[in-house]
Amino acid sequence: MSPLHSKTGDSRSPRKPQSEQQAKQPTRPNPPLLQGGVNAILQLQSTIGNRGVMQLMKNRSQQTRSSNPPSGLQPIQMMPKFKTEEEAIIYFEDMDEDHLFTKLAGEVDQLLKLAIAKGWEDLQERIEYAQSQSETVAIERFRSWDLSDGSRFQEALKLLELAQDKGWEQLEDLVIEYVRNVEDTRDEPYLQSDGFTPIQRAFFQQWSPKSPMPVDELKRLIIHAGDSKAEMDWLEVLLAVPIPTLTLKQYDVLTLYQADLIGNVPALRRVLAILTGSPSPEEAQGHIETVKEYNYDIEFALEAVAESTEHADQVRQQGLTRIQDKLTKDKQDVMKTHFDTAYKKKLDRKERREFENTSNQEKKKQYDKTIQEEQLRLSENEHYILEEEAEKEKREVIYMIGPAAYEKWRTEYVAFFKTVNYHPATIPALSLCGQNFKLTKQIVEKVQLAPNLLQLIEHDDITLTIYNRCLKMIQPTVIDAIITRIGCPLFMDFTETEPYLSLLGLLHQDNVPIPTLKLLLKSDSLEQYCLPKFAADFSRLLVHFTPKEIDKLVDVTPNGSNTQLNLLRSLQPCAATASDLFEGLEVAARMNWGQATLLLQLGTLPLGQNALQIKTHIYNQQLTIFNRDTEFRSWTRTLCVLMEDEDYDVEVGNSVLLPGGTTYERVCNIYDGTGAFLDEFVVHYHPGAKASVQHPYGSGAHIKPYSGNTTTPRIGRDELKDVLKKKIPSKWN
Repeated sequence: MSPLHSKTGDSRSPRKPQSEQQAKQPTRPNPPLLQGGVNAILQLQSTIGNRGVMQLMKNRSQQTRSSNPPSGLQPIQMMPKFKTEEEAIIYFEDMDEDHLFTKLAGEVDQLLKLAIAKGWEDLQERIEYAQSQSETVAIERFRSWDLSDGSRFQEALKLLELAQDKGWEQLEDLVIEYVRNVEDTRDEPYLQSDGFTPIQRAFFQQWSPKSPMPVDELKRLIIHAGDSKAEMDWLEVLLAVPIPTLTLKQYDVLTLYQADLIGNVPALRRVLAILTGSPSPEEAQGHIETVKEYNYDIEFALEAVAESTEHADQVRQQGLTRIQDKLTKDKQDVMKTHFDTAYKKKLDRKERREFENTSNQEKKKQYDKTIQEEQLRLSENEHYILEEEAEKEKREVIYMIGPAAYEKWRTEYVAFFKTVNYHPATIPALSLCGQNFKLTKQIVEKVQLAPNLLQLIEHDDITLTIYNRCLKMIQPTVIDAIITRIGCPLFMDFTETEPYLSLLGLLHQDNVPIPTLKLLLKSDSLEQYCLPKFAADFSRLLVHFTPKEIDKLVDVTPNGSNTQLNLLRSLQPCAATASDLFEGLEVAARMNWGQATLLLQLGTLPLGQNALQIKTHIYNQQLTIFNRDTEFRSWTRTLCVLMEDEDYDVEVGNSVLLPGGTTYERVCNIYDGTGAFLDEFVVHYHPGAKASVQHPYGSGAHIKPYSGNTTTPRIGRDELKDVLKKKIPSKWN
């Protein structure tokens, strides 16, 4: 045993044979599959925060991981689960001493935390002793200090003494440089100078009036940064971001990544967030290294880790299931080969006859059990070999194939992220299309063309079906414009069906007011009028009227060769408001005006007429709209409206017997509201006649445009509106 692991040089327990350790070794969790491990990423996330972490990790319960990422198919060191302190001590002692605090540092730290948590004092003591004997640990400790001033001078002296005692030359060189610098600073006389070189002084004069940090901090940073033009240019880039106040060590860490960040402001901002949110510059650097490969973006790192880990888990599980299924089958096959031997050995001749011929199921089960027990005994050695082979295959799946699958997928994600230039739409697009790189790239290209599509693919209710439906019905640039105008939530309300989306495109084109769109979503009209034959007219009407107003107007609009909406669209300009148009159409409907009449009479009116003007125009047409002799029923309806609304009157003459002796007639004269005569019609009576299918009015009074004959239009007195009916006597005498 190495003296580094124990102060006594002796292990507390003898080492068990390797085969026994493997047999008892518990199943290990998935290996760490990203430099720094998943823990490093999660620690970074907790430091700077990230809204996409929970979604990206898909609520996965992350297991503790350690060690370095796999290279090719090299075995991965992983932290197992320990049942006892003794197992943990053996595991620790078995670690490679040369890499104990370098490649295995994370694993050692995990082991120490485990020892503290479980109260394993022996293990804790061994690890802490090993740390105290490690130059690497001492160097890391020294580098974690803030060496910008002399506050660590006394501690540094003690550390220097330790380095010299143990012959740690690398640590001695580091510490002695700091000690000498502090001593030199203390010995220097106070200089009456600003400490600037000419280029630094010019830079300070330029930036001090607009510095994002206190002037004293700016001065300190300028002096530390250097005095070359390149160094001042880099500092100028940082101040323009602007950067917060940084310690000198933080600035030095940031400068390590200058080549990547100088032309990448978003990445620079993310690195600054890590620096300012981490407990120490050293820890920040570790986090930065973790996400460096992903354009310094934790969301992309988490996406790659989460999806690659899930893939590796599936590969491992499939492999383990396949191995277990094969093991079960192979063991069964071995058992079958020993059936005859077991059968002959365990059953005598009489028992074999009973086994083959008995109908007693209980006895047969007893024989079966006896034979199977012997089969198992005979198969034991072969089963053991099969199980050993299966365990070997399982270890290969866990420690080789699974990590290799992970690394392959992670590498593919890294390459893909570069092809889309880490576009912000990448991660929501991956989620939307089930991690399909080809579809994701197409979506990203659409978002580049229409930036507001990013809001759409990030919406909680979006699905790939809805997304494809949107692009089928509306061009991406138009979607972009619609979302700019009405917002993504309102847009999403129209994505339920293709007709809804098609109508929305027209509503946007016609610039329908947003309040009207919201009312439309609550209206039954949407379902009816989103159809292609109505949509264009409906959209134009919604520019001027609400859905309820349109429904009300449709109720008083006649059917015809055009749709009611098309007619309303033509009549809309003539009315000032929906209410004005409704009052006019209501009067026209009472007069039985058709579409052609409305277009001719109202479509030619001056724009923006009020209700009184529209109705006056209708009344002024008097009885001219319908031909009395051929359109008698509509002509009569118009007369009744004029009698109700405009004080028209009808005077009925005396009854006269017509030639033939079977018909009595009264002439009815019509006068307008001023008393002027307009027209006439007649009333006929047929005393003693009976109604029939051919002559439904034969037995009662009926009106006709003129005396005529049996083919002349007629209307029974009982069919007339009261305003006219009460003017006409029911009998001839």
